[in-house]
Amino acid sequence: MINQVALTGNLASEVELRQTANGVQYAHFRIAVTRNFANKDGERDSDFINCVAWRQTGEAMHKYVRKGSRVGITGRIRASSYDDAKGQRVYRTEVIVEDFYFLEKREETEARPQNPGQSATYTAATTQSTDPYNSPDPFASAGKRVDISDDDLPF
Repeated sequence: MINQVALTGNLASEVELRQTANGVQYAHFRIAVTRNFANKDGERDSDFINCVAWRQTGEAMHKYVRKGSRVGITGRIRASSYDDAKGQRVYRTEVIVEDFYFLEKREETEARPQNPGQSATYTAATTQSTDPYNSPDPFASAGKRVDISDDDLPF
């Protein structure tokens, strides 16, 4: 079975960093994905999709992206249900984020208001690292040659 999703959109809410009872951190947010077709009025509607990113992925999202940031995410869909306090069955569908990608310039993200409790060290963290493979900036090695053995390629 395949359960895979890839979305590109803008964060529709701030990334909320939470913690389970066992101390595992996770981030909860919504992403607005614009539909490819226009409605009868010629406008494009958006779908607002709930997402959860666990552990380091969630921490990085909380630290580096803000409401309105354009991101790409990959992950899987999880559907669940529970009984609320009134005894009614509540159904929930969300994307469990496995990876995310910055799809805008750092300056655009930094121009947005900062998340409450968000670290203000984004610029310092990305400009001080000299090792592009351990840098929080995923584009630090862009344009540089990467030596990979043919044996390491999956195709």
